[in-house]
Amino acid sequence: MNKPRIVQIELTSKCNANCIYCVRELINPIAKDMDWDLFVSIVNEVKQYAVEIHPQMWGEPLLYPRFIEAVEYIRKTIPLVKIVFYTNGVLLTEDIAQKLIECKVDEVNFSIDTTTPELYKQICKTDMFETVKQNLAALKKMRKTMKSDLPKICVRGTKLPETKDKHTPIEFKAYWQKYCDKAVLEAELNIVGRKRQTPIADTRLKDNCDQLEDTAIISATGVMLMCCRDPTGLMPVGHVKDGILNVMNSEKYNLLHYEILSKTNLPAMCKLCLKDV
Repeated sequence: MNKPRIVQIELTSKCNANCIYCVRELINPIAKDMDWDLFVSIVNEVKQYAVEIHPQMWGEPLLYPRFIEAVEYIRKTIPLVKIVFYTNGVLLTEDIAQKLIECKVDEVNFSIDTTTPELYKQICKTDMFETVKQNLAALKKMRKTMKSDLPKICVRGTKLPETKDKHTPIEFKAYWQKYCDKAVLEAELNIVGRKRQTPIADTRLKDNCDQLEDTAIISATGVMLMCCRDPTGLMPVGHVKDGILNVMNSEKYNLLHYEILSKTNLPAMCKLCLKDV
């Protein structure tokens, strides 16, 4: 039986940035917040088997009006679950930082792709580099003040043509390391439907899909998706109202599962991700 260890819940698909490598032009027309009752029902359903919950997908999670309440509900309902999320950091104030520490969020990943305000503005289309850096430093300081080991603070950037000659991965890591526990620069992802596509040789590729059995991907509307690189729901596999385990063990899901694992009749999005196809 397919039983997801990781549950990815898209609390909102809205964002306050417009990064050049993202898919905002596809998402903005359909961006929305998840209904609170839907969120609660999802957490209640997965509490028997979820090991890790990511309360975000393509949107900026701190834009969700009840984000802290959502994190508190996850922690109260599933005390031992690992809570991990990504943020651009613009809205991560000291008050939010304190609440994240109190909720024992396990890991906060700041999505930052460069080391200068000028490049940051070019990439994100916002002039918030110094704000993000201050918020990052404040979270680390707050963690120390509250004598907590959590959350683990990471800066995760994307290797881009725009920054290729501006800093090496080692220089990127050296710049951000004093603000966090881990800094890493990763290869770019290709996304179906996005106008900008990176040569396959420069993208992140996998030998096999590690999401099929392990991860439930749930959009803000409750539609379940086969892949986290499917921001507009091109490949839905069901809806949470039908039961998460029912969807992940349905005939439709298992057929897609087989086709992807065997690399036969692969969907277009899989060809952007898997090696040797």
